[in-house]
Amino acid sequence: MANSGEFKHHVVQLDGHIDLPPLRFPHTFEKHLSTSPSELPSRIASATIAIATTTSFTKASFTHAPSLQLISCLGAGCDKFDLHAAKEAGVTVTNTPAQNTSTVAEHALSKRVEKMCKALDMNVLIAERKGSSTTRAGRTSFEQVLRTSTTLFLTCPLDSSTHNMLSHHELTLLSPTSILINVGRGGIVNELALATSLKEGKLGGAGTDVFEHEPATRENCPLLAGDVPNLVCTPHLAWFSDRTVVGTKECVRDTIEAFVRGEPANIVVDGKRGQ
Repeated sequence: MANSGEFKHHVVQLDGHIDLPPLRFPHTFEKHLSTSPSELPSRIASATIAIATTTSFTKASFTHAPSLQLISCLGAGCDKFDLHAAKEAGVTVTNTPAQNTSTVAEHALSKRVEKMCKALDMNVLIAERKGSSTTRAGRTSFEQVLRTSTTLFLTCPLDSSTHNMLSHHELTLLSPTSILINVGRGGIVNELALATSLKEGKLGGAGTDVFEHEPATRENCPLLAGDVPNLVCTPHLAWFSDRTVVGTKECVRDTIEAFVRGEPANIVVDGKRGQ
């Protein structure tokens, strides 16, 4: 989106405690620490650029934002946004990739886990996609990984192919002494099935930094019921190191400014509105 004349963008940060560096183009700025579904329509009514992490954008959301050109995600995952609806509405969606690779790995996730585990002389298997009829070189079939793993790391994004990827059946394939670690996305593991497996002693232990509904509460998350043993939960903070926060701030600013110059970067959905 090229910035012409004295046009001023209206930028709305819909959630998050991160203070962004000043944007270097004519604009007005509005910040909220969180935005509920009922608050979203009024807050994006005049927005041309929205910054969000946990705020959900449904197909209906875009009908309330006739001027919206860009959603800039404060993170790599965009599963809170209906990307198909964004494209239909002509809204570009960008993210901030690769800002937390090392940090999240140190919290027990990311592709770096492979290198870290191999450095400890562990045998590392990389699973093929669930349901795939073929197995690519360097990968192991999904079910074979479940049957042989002593520790299972989940690093995949959440989409229609990974939702409830591990449920009751898949968890029975794991050894009763296995450990499951999920710092990918909530919804990849069926939380009720995981809680049941732990309570029945069919799984050695689990750790999760992500939940299907965030913020997770005892009312919306079976894992937080209080009677689930051998479970460690953290509130989606694996990425939140000083280094990651600084990198995310700069990446969001640079990505938004690139879009305004008509040179969009870090594109997840390429919209056309305003171009």
